[in-house]
Amino acid sequence: MTTLTNLQPAPVIDETARLLTEHYVFPEIAEQVADLLRRRLAEGAYDVDGAEELARLVTADLQSVNDDKHLRLKYHADPVSPEEGAATLESIRRDFDTSLGGAPRVELLDGGVAVVKLAPMLFPLDWAAEPLSAALTLASRARALIVDLRDNRGGDPDSVAFVCSYLLDERTHLNSMYWRSGDRTEQSWSLPHVPGARFGGSKPLYVLSSDRTFSAAEELAYDLQQLGRAVVVGEPTRGGAHVQGLDRAPPPGSHRPHRPRRQPRLGHELGGHRRAAGRPLPGREVPRPGPRTGPRPTGGLKPLGGFRRGHDPGH
Repeated sequence: MTTLTNLQPAPVIDETARLLTEHYVFPEIAEQVADLLRRRLAEGAYDVDGAEELARLVTADLQSVNDDKHLRLKYHADPVSPEEGAATLESIRRDFDTSLGGAPRVELLDGGVAVVKLAPMLFPLDWAAEPLSAALTLASRARALIVDLRDNRGGDPDSVAFVCSYLLDERTHLNSMYWRSGDRTEQSWSLPHVPGARFGGSKPLYVLSSDRTFSAAEELAYDLQQLGRAVVVGEPTRGGAHVQGLDRAPPPGSHRPHRPRRQPRLGHELGGHRRAAGRPLPGREVPRPGPRTGPRPTGGLKPLGGFRRGHDPGH
């Protein structure tokens, strides 16, 4: 029996399904998810009393088909104002300032092995170029380099290309991003020149990952892995190395759909997905090479001279 509530989920589901089918990069997946949402609506699964609960249920269904963790529905009690957007940006800026620009640790271990920790995210490149350049230039003289992405939740694809530029010898095609809207493809390349000094493309390079490594951080790990430049060591990542953005669905008490709104800068639209030179699909984590089933970073680093087995470079 359907429970009557003050919420009206149908407009939310209708608009969410429309946005998916029009913009999501995989049309066949979009149709599956949209059909699931409509079926669940007809079954009364979304007849709940709270908008937050509706958003939670819809998010679970959005992610159930291909485990795309960028697909989610968020509820705001009031329209998002420019002031709230500025507050969010200010919060990111505080994270930037308190993490030394996203490079909170540079350390030299025994045997000339450097560790550069990039966390909590890869900040917008117009902020992060200077601290990233400083950290990577400082590590450029090391015999081997460990890039620690275990606590990195994602960020700016431009910063990914910037970091890669220090770890390669020449301008290199990293990946291509396909946009369903307009049926167009945009390539991402490392830079031909960088400020400071490169670590380069010939010395040993290792990337530490965890189940917290997400989004643009996964892109960085995956690009380096697929190019054969780095060995990824640690746990499988969360599985969200693709671009995303925001569109607006109508409030659950409204009959009239709102116009979709695009998110500037750190997000794009639902139709963006990187492919070609190596990019995991939504829901597909960056794998570790080899048969290991647990987080054993020291095993993959054993060949490094002067690096003691049993010493975890992340602590």
